Amino acid sequence: MIGYMIILATTVWSSINRYHVKTFVCCCLFLALSVSAHANPIPVQKGFGGLWGYLDEDLDVLMEPQYADATEFDGGVAVVETEEGSFQIIDEEGNRIAVIETDYAYAPSDGMIRAKQGDEWGYYDYQGRLKIEGLNRAGDFQEGKACVKMGDEVTYIDKDGRNLFSGLSIDGGYPFSNGIARVYRYVDWPVDVFGIIDKNGNFVTEPKFYDLNEFSEELAAAGFTSFERSNRAGNYGYIDRRGNVVIEGQYYYAHPFSNGVALVRYKKIKKGATPRYFKIIDRHGNTVRRLDEELRVLTGFRGGLAAVARVREGEYEVGLMDCNGDIVVEPQFDSDTYYYSNGYWQLFTNEDLRPVLVDAFSGKIVYLDEIFS
Repeated sequence: MIGYMIILATTVWSSINRYHVKTFVCCCLFLALSVSAHANPIPVQKGFGGLWGYLDEDLDVLMEPQYADATEFDGGVAVVETEEGSFQIIDEEGNRIAVIETDYAYAPSDGMIRAKQGDEWGYYDYQGRLKIEGLNRAGDFQEGKACVKMGDEVTYIDKDGRNLFSGLSIDGGYPFSNGIARVYRYVDWPVDVFGIIDKNGNFVTEPKFYDLNEFSEELAAAGFTSFERSNRAGNYGYIDRRGNVVIEGQYYYAHPFSNGVALVRYKKIKKGATPRYFKIIDRHGNTVRRLDEELRVLTGFRGGLAAVARVREGEYEVGLMDCNGDIVVEPQFDSDTYYYSNGYWQLFTNEDLRPVLVDAFSGKIVYLDEIFS
């Protein structure tokens, strides 16, 4: 599916003495987030490898499956690809706003749509007007800025295509979020080092981390040793937005925080093996719960749930786990395709690849073939 999926928070509590209070507060917060998450049309795939359509917040059909690909909505528009390979901008009723003449168009973001034609990148606005062209590389706009490559220089531009931070001396960067952006430099292929810049292009912390995930709840998982040595403990910990170490490097991998907890891998696995040996930690690095060692963790928490898997008869079956480490949807789904969008997980049954939606708030399972009858 085109574009990024939005990561939301859900409830967890770390003390039985505070169970009732935290449950009430966090559930109210998650209910508000859930309602908000369901407000936009929901892109869904009718079958495994099938066409895409949209449902409304009541899971009624808004647009019948008819697209080869489809993005989430932003600012009232989405980008879809027709079966003939044409990219179009549509509104929330499915009306075509414009056709984008390009080889590939990405999800709308912050009023701009990035697109690639041959070896060149550019941006269209939400009315389908070409605004910026001739770039060597382009990332999504956020907070009015996007990381691009212009000739030999990697920098950030505004929506008029102006170079905002000439001489930044980076090899790549990610979209801005709450006034900061993650950037990186090449050290010795394939090793990168990551740092942080502020909205003025000043380094908050010079590139020095060997990995740096997105910030969530003011913290980001960072790699403190190079990947050549990442199979030993001490590689991953957490930093704050100033680059200060909050949780020392001690994990083999670490996922973003969600409502005060995060999933971390605490033990070495064989190269290429499906990740296992996870536990849930709090913001101080304290263990909230150690998961079953046979449980494979496939994602961090998204919409309050994480995709996990168990092995049955040599096959992985995917289910969903909440922030407490409890399985809310038993592993029973195919391991090749699963994703989160607008408050719902979409999965496919393991035996016949029947598409289902799982409401991240209630855990309710809905079969799409009963909706698209």
